Amino acid sequence: MTEVKKPAAKRTVDSFVPLETSVSKESQGVLYKQILKHTASGNKLLLKIYSDSYDFQCYAKVEMYDPVNLKWNHLESIPYSLMETPGKLVYSIPIGAKAEVISYWFVNDRNTLLNKAKLILE
Repeated sequence: MTEVKKPAAKRTVDSFVPLETSVSKESQGVLYKQILKHTASGNKLLLKIYSDSYDFQCYAKVEMYDPVNLKWNHLESIPYSLMETPGKLVYSIPIGAKAEVISYWFVNDRNTLLNKAKLILE
């Protein structure tokens, strides 16, 4: 099993309140998903970061909920080549690992996306 070094966490973003967080290990990757509420505007955001076994299929994006049309709209993203979440993460996570442990790998991309969203919303 390949050892993946933990990244140093970047500064947290305090303009958002997490409503729901999930981490799921899938057949070819790991999906980190979080729904947040922007404290100033009340907008709801859906953040998705996916580490795939193929690097070019990894993604990190944030969407904003449109209550009028009842759908999520793309707000911002990070190209896979600039993501800090390691690819092939599915092979590095032991069976039975807790979500809190797995979530650590997604922190830097999460904070980058939320900082980008903050620039748009504020």
